[in-house]
Amino acid sequence: MRRYFPYIIIGVASFFFATIVHAATLADRLKGQILLDINGKGEAWYVYPKDGKRYFLSRPDDAFAIMRKLGIGITNADLDKISTTENPFVPGALAKRLAGSILLQVESRGEAWYVSPKDLKRYYLGRPADAFRVMSKLGLGVRSQDLAQIPSSVGIIEPKIASAPVSASQEGRSYERKKIVTPRGEFDADIITIDLSRSGMKIVSDTASDADCKKDCPAQPLADYTGGHAGAFAAIHGAYFCPPDYSDCKEKINYYFYPFYNTAKGTMINAGEVAWLQGAILVFDTNNNASLFPSGRDFVSLADFESKNKVKVRAVIGNSPALIHDGANISSSQSMDDKQRTTKGFRGGIGVKGKIVYLVIARAATVPDLASVFEVLGVENALNLDGGGSSALWWNGAYKIGPGRKLPTAVLFSQE
Repeated sequence: MRRYFPYIIIGVASFFFATIVHAATLADRLKGQILLDINGKGEAWYVYPKDGKRYFLSRPDDAFAIMRKLGIGITNADLDKISTTENPFVPGALAKRLAGSILLQVESRGEAWYVSPKDLKRYYLGRPADAFRVMSKLGLGVRSQDLAQIPSSVGIIEPKIASAPVSASQEGRSYERKKIVTPRGEFDADIITIDLSRSGMKIVSDTASDADCKKDCPAQPLADYTGGHAGAFAAIHGAYFCPPDYSDCKEKINYYFYPFYNTAKGTMINAGEVAWLQGAILVFDTNNNASLFPSGRDFVSLADFESKNKVKVRAVIGNSPALIHDGANISSSQSMDDKQRTTKGFRGGIGVKGKIVYLVIARAATVPDLASVFEVLGVENALNLDGGGSSALWWNGAYKIGPGRKLPTAVLFSQE
């Protein structure tokens, strides 16, 4: 399990926002700040003043290297114009202009300093341990959903994951964007891999509604789903639904026909639709074992599944069609409409191999194309999810794709 160094957030001033403002406005407000994700494990981010993007500060050595890379040179004479805690004085124009910046002493050995926007004093970043103390002392606690409003920087951000993905067997989770070569062509795909055999790993199926809903149903951004579950580090959009921007959905906005389990509430939404379902159901029990029913009606009911298998259910995801079953690509035998078969766009799905779960969003793909991507990944079972304008993928406090539309259902992963 990856360790993030700013675990010490007791005593750190929490920085809550009454409302989520436009991303640019929020980024402008927080330029130069060090932010700690209070809904995660205290992961730290630095909002770079020059571009308003947030940079992930992983372990101490990584964070130290990133902060130095973002530093700007300063002469000793100018550095002396910015006070320290040992030698405080009234801040001048230079300190105000450089608030939030990382400064490198160009006339010395390149020592690094951070100018805090809080007090306009400079703090020494001589070693990783020094950076740790600065993060803990000066970090602002923010919610995951607010953090997500600040654009992240790909490249420097998450250097151990995005540029060199950690395998699931090592860390239990990884993210990468890669080209998948299939018999149907090449597809760019965003892929999150999660090892549910790892200690504390859990899957959550979630719904915005606590009960069946036929019209004007609750829906929310994917970030809000993650904000409601401690330790949530990954998430993807859920089942097909009737969005408000479709003209034929005016009488059933955000309605979805598919059975979906609300893990937190222990409630199956649309349980009565199982007997009529023209789609598939993917089930995870509390031991993190997965079962796919290509014909969802074979699931029968929550009670039937638990009784037959002598387990308790943890997540139930209904949608259509099933893509892979017992290692075979079955998409050609599944019911699909013309748009699913022929329209190229964002296509999302969830696949399972043993206890390894793959969250995939393929670009410029049809549903059969997505099935081919999962086939190449070698999964045992896979289920198509929603796509297009509803596509959203969340990883380590940020959208990799999306946010897209507000969603009535979502699938999340957390680690305690």
